Amino acid sequence: MSYEERKQRRLRRKKRRNLFVLSIFVLLVARSAYGILVKNPKTVLPKAEEYRDVITAQAVLIMDENLVETDGDLRLESDMEEGMRISKGHKIGVADIVSNIASLNEELEEINRAISILEDRNQDPNIFQGDIESLEASQDELIREIQEKINNKDYSGLEELKAKIAHNDDKLEDVSRENTLLAQSIRSLNDRKNIILEQMNKNKVNYYSQDAGILSFEIDGYEKLYIPREFENYTYDRLQIPEDYESPLAGGGLDRSLNKFKIINNFDWYLAIKIENPKVLDAHEPGDRLYIKVEDIDRELAGNIVAINKSNKKAVCVVRFNSYLMDYY
Repeated sequence: MSYEERKQRRLRRKKRRNLFVLSIFVLLVARSAYGILVKNPKTVLPKAEEYRDVITAQAVLIMDENLVETDGDLRLESDMEEGMRISKGHKIGVADIVSNIASLNEELEEINRAISILEDRNQDPNIFQGDIESLEASQDELIREIQEKINNKDYSGLEELKAKIAHNDDKLEDVSRENTLLAQSIRSLNDRKNIILEQMNKNKVNYYSQDAGILSFEIDGYEKLYIPREFENYTYDRLQIPEDYESPLAGGGLDRSLNKFKIINNFDWYLAIKIENPKVLDAHEPGDRLYIKVEDIDRELAGNIVAINKSNKKAVCVVRFNSYLMDYY
């Protein structure tokens, strides 16, 4: 399937959105709206060489997605389109941060004021030194009292004196910690100040792809939820299939000014398939070959089982694939 054919297919799905919302809403969400869900794949389980058992199920698409949030609105390069495959280092666009200058100036002023106050406090030798000297003098006096009592074989009140020494030790530690935290706060503020100054000095930021893959602007919030690791945690009750989502591309066009994009690894992707009857998986284990056919795509897709998670008389079968992602995501 060519890029233009895939593009036209996505547009057709968007155009018929309102026409089928009542009768095939779950299908619509799974196949079009989210971009991470696949509805009703036909899971083909090879039970023996002579025949195959076919079941129908829902599945969640799990992808390795690198989400990038830009500083300011990103003006895309003219050749950038949803779903196109790009190489590592490909220029995505340019972000203008001039629109943020006013807010950056305001933040910079606040940071400078805070730094000035903290540095004055940090440079005043009386701020902490007086407290430290007073506490140390008190400690010396308490130790002297204890030594005198011991020398005179007067053991009354020793526990009370020890408690006072411990209390002073805690206060000395607090003062030292406060001094350290003050210095750390100044360093953190200066770090943020340097970042702001760098942004203000560079009005434009070029964005390049850090990885090869599929370029997408459909940010659905699931990039950090459904991730390709710890597959044993994808259980039936945890695998939620959402029921509503408005794609940023639902209008059929691409806004050339965005502030987020993602690069999807198109070599390794997974389907977490919800199985109503776990018994159909009894003859299968991780590593086995599994074949699926997704609704409205006339292709039998082969993958390998990486996990079978059974719980509460249900199951989730996670299958790994390494081709054709651009036709399914």
